[in-house]
Amino acid sequence: MVARSASSSLVVFALVAAALKAVAHTVPVARDKDTVTPTPVWKADVGIYAAYLPEYLSQVSQLTGTLKNYTFGGRLFTTGHIGDKRVVSTMSGIGLVNAAITAQMMIFLFAPKFILLSGIAGGIDPAVQIGDVVIPKMWSNPQLQKLIRPLYEPATGAETNMFLDVSKDFPDKFYSEPGLSAGAFSFDLPTRTSCNLSAPTTQTLNTLSAGAANTVSPFYTIPMETELLINTNDTFLEPTPPTRFWLPVSQIILNTAAKVLPTLTLANSAGAGSLPYTPTAKIVNRGMSANAFVDNADYRKRAFDLFGFSCVEMEGQAFMQVCLSNHVECAVVRSISDLAGGAVGQEGESEIGVFFAVAALNTATVSVAIIKALPKELC
Repeated sequence: MVARSASSSLVVFALVAAALKAVAHTVPVARDKDTVTPTPVWKADVGIYAAYLPEYLSQVSQLTGTLKNYTFGGRLFTTGHIGDKRVVSTMSGIGLVNAAITAQMMIFLFAPKFILLSGIAGGIDPAVQIGDVVIPKMWSNPQLQKLIRPLYEPATGAETNMFLDVSKDFPDKFYSEPGLSAGAFSFDLPTRTSCNLSAPTTQTLNTLSAGAANTVSPFYTIPMETELLINTNDTFLEPTPPTRFWLPVSQIILNTAAKVLPTLTLANSAGAGSLPYTPTAKIVNRGMSANAFVDNADYRKRAFDLFGFSCVEMEGQAFMQVCLSNHVECAVVRSISDLAGGAVGQEGESEIGVFFAVAALNTATVSVAIIKALPKELC
């Protein structure tokens, strides 16, 4: 087996591009006047939802006034008030797809100006503790990734302990940062360092590094950016639609949270869980969404070292993507229910069972306080 050459990949990419151009005249042009605006069944100021039943119950129990239920797409939406805001609440179910479907349903059916996704998360940053509430400024899903091929020595065909992506194959826009290559952000689980394979020769590495389209990595999974469609005709932009790795939350919600959080006192006990300290609520930099439940300490450490995540969960990035596409102000409020992968001598899933109630209560407390404090004139 030999590695695919850069020239052959570029030929394939060129053929695909040529084929797309050949049918370009059939691509429709979206016009602003063609925009469809659904009529809401009940106009909400704010939407809030959670993935798990205990999280949802902590939220919906805060609704006041005359409550009304609406069912659609396997979900129950309940409307009422929190403070002076008209609020709709529902439960999405676990996972990125459930979160995205629920956000789009809520936007179509209730047209809220603001939406909060609220619930529990696993801790990634060693500085956050169980029961703490974090509101990340931005979200990403590093598990949207490409698994790249092993690197073979061109002269001998021998497999090495490195990996290579030889061109920007579709769909392929790796995340990177100034001064670092995309390969620097690859994940090492499982790793090849224990395999009895030789490193590539210096000549091979120098040759590959000279190619702008080449990505050389010690590991084989590299995060990709998300296609984020916001403006009319973004879908049809060439060579690809707009992409982002970090999805930013609403500055209005962050400003409101910054005023509210110092005034709150969070619980340190609920259900079977009791903490020897009082949890805190704070705005943090980065949150991580994943397609998998992260219960592995090595993966947690790698994610923190690479990206500086504070927490990990399974809904936020997809929720953010839908809200940004629909021009809805959004943020994710998470309370730490466990240390992803478990603390020393304590498995993460066991921690969740003990401290879930504390975390669910605290995230509901923070979310409700933010909703009450949002400027009514902006709703």
